[in-house]
Amino acid sequence: MFAGRPGRGRQPKPPPDPHARIVELVTLACESGGSAPDPELLRALKREVRADAVALRRAHDTLMDRCLRHRECGPRLHAVVIVDELFRRSRDFRDAHMERLDAFLRRAIVGRDSGADPSEAIPGPVEDADRLVSRACRALQEWNERFGAHYPRLGVALRFVDDVLGPAAPASIAERESREARRRDDEERARRLGRWRRCERERLPGLRRDAGEYAVAIGECLAILLGAKPSSNFEHDDEPDAADGDDDENDERWEDVDADEPDDSSPGGRDTDPTEPPPPPPLRTTPPGQPAGDVARLAGGDVRVAVTDDNRVVVDEVRRLCRAATVRVLPGLAEALALVAGIHSIPADHRSTPSSEGGGRVNDLSSVNDALSSESKAAAVNALARCKRTLRAAVDRCVALSVVAGSNPG
Repeated sequence: MFAGRPGRGRQPKPPPDPHARIVELVTLACESGGSAPDPELLRALKREVRADAVALRRAHDTLMDRCLRHRECGPRLHAVVIVDELFRRSRDFRDAHMERLDAFLRRAIVGRDSGADPSEAIPGPVEDADRLVSRACRALQEWNERFGAHYPRLGVALRFVDDVLGPAAPASIAERESREARRRDDEERARRLGRWRRCERERLPGLRRDAGEYAVAIGECLAILLGAKPSSNFEHDDEPDAADGDDDENDERWEDVDADEPDDSSPGGRDTDPTEPPPPPPLRTTPPGQPAGDVARLAGGDVRVAVTDDNRVVVDEVRRLCRAATVRVLPGLAEALALVAGIHSIPADHRSTPSSEGGGRVNDLSSVNDALSSESKAAAVNALARCKRTLRAAVDRCVALSVVAGSNPG
């Protein structure tokens, strides 16, 4: 009876919120501005909610009820990024988010077309709204790919989004981009094939003919400069070979020759006619005083061809051939080789696929590209590479013998 009444207007002080820091971090991270949430605030939020189911649920409620209902697209976009980060990391957060997945769809993806609460409608401008929808759709698609087996509602939500958005749905956009990429690839492939066919018809016969003739001519000129006998390919058919003779005479010579006696066919043991003039000396290919070796050693790089009055005409011809090979033939072969090597074959399932834009008509670009099969491409590449390699070796040999300079074959 003597107990006093509580004071007028006094209310008990509410207990402090144990998760006030989490609410503050979520709000600051979503309203920080910029193209993405502040990384320091995001790391601090992850530390606060780690291994705490209650803290995770409080962060999720703040994201859904405050940030995803913001009147601007920027904070909503940051909220979607934070939801995506926590959804991938925590099972407790995934469970909490699946309970309110419909609200996430309304406030981040289909709010413009749902006709629901105006506070859930996605605000403008259109560019920011498109970025928000695109980011939320990408997150939903990645969730379904990674966690769809455990959360079947993700697949249902993804199909719902595709139906609502129509042409703006991620699946429709991806299909259009894939179709456009295939069309660009087909056009580029057709252009390459057309260039190759023109090169094969107009330039390639002359290049291959010149490459073969230049390589043979350079080899013959080097044989003359080195004082070596040309190979059998360069000899005339009407000239008899010294090794070809009567088998009976060869047998008699083998029978008459003694192992301890010198061969009469050698220059030292042969009877020479004193009236016959001596054979002319070979052209000088080495500096005076340097002994001349065989052809293999002469081409090794330690021997240089000295230009004299006797071989000046041959040296000038070699330089002319090397200049033409380096300036015109070798670059042309390299260009043709790169052109045919860059033509890619079309997969078998795409060659006969009807064009979706041509009313069932077979893709003309694919049929044009079928003219170059993989076998024809391999044969062309091998032939061009072999031709280029042969001519390049001939020019390099001239450089090694100092007939032409390495930087400028002329």
